[in-house]
Amino acid sequence: MAMVALSTIASSCAGGVEIVPLENIMDDLARSSSLQGEPLLKYPLQQAWRDEPEADLQPGLAQIYAGKAGFVVLAVLRDNHISNSAEGFNQHTWTTGDVFEFFIQTAADRYYEIHVTPENRNLFLRWSPALFEAVRNKKSSFNSALIDDPKFARSRTVIDEEHGYWAVYLNVPYEHLSIGSLREIPELPKVAFARYDTTPGRDKPVLSATPDFSKVNFHDIAAWHPLILPN
Repeated sequence: MAMVALSTIASSCAGGVEIVPLENIMDDLARSSSLQGEPLLKYPLQQAWRDEPEADLQPGLAQIYAGKAGFVVLAVLRDNHISNSAEGFNQHTWTTGDVFEFFIQTAADRYYEIHVTPENRNLFLRWSPALFEAVRNKKSSFNSALIDDPKFARSRTVIDEEHGYWAVYLNVPYEHLSIGSLREIPELPKVAFARYDTTPGRDKPVLSATPDFSKVNFHDIAAWHPLILPN
């Protein structure tokens, strides 16, 4: 699916660049992606685990749609330095630069984690809560969670350095989530969106996410957003 550049909605103003609200950029992204109607949900990225957000926190928005054959996720992320040095599929993208992350749980013992870098490199993971704990406690290999199929999901990205943002289009087929259609999901899905924002000269990335996490743990499924599906 082709995506048009979003910079058409930003214009020069008083010798500089007019800063367009992220909501307007998101609307343009949805139109350019031929998405109609309202998303199932939409949230800003935040740092709910902190009393006050970090000074370097950049705003971001994410939303999700139920398409005919799969979920469609859109994200728009402000960024002063847009870069990720990952050069291939299924690399450790959270260690190499900026990355957007999408999580979705489709069964009590199964959830998925998808990474998209500004350069459109992907990391695909299939987890169970037990496997995640085993990997975190170094009792199992991280590679055991990898999804080896580069066509598991399709993504596109737009980088607009002039106006200080990058955007993500992500399509995940229902069949790749082990469900044939929305009607076959045995329980209410839960989703979360997150990002790592890196900046040269800063030791650690700035983390943000949409759920109300009490601490930094993007895998805290209890805090994820229930996804209310269309009838």
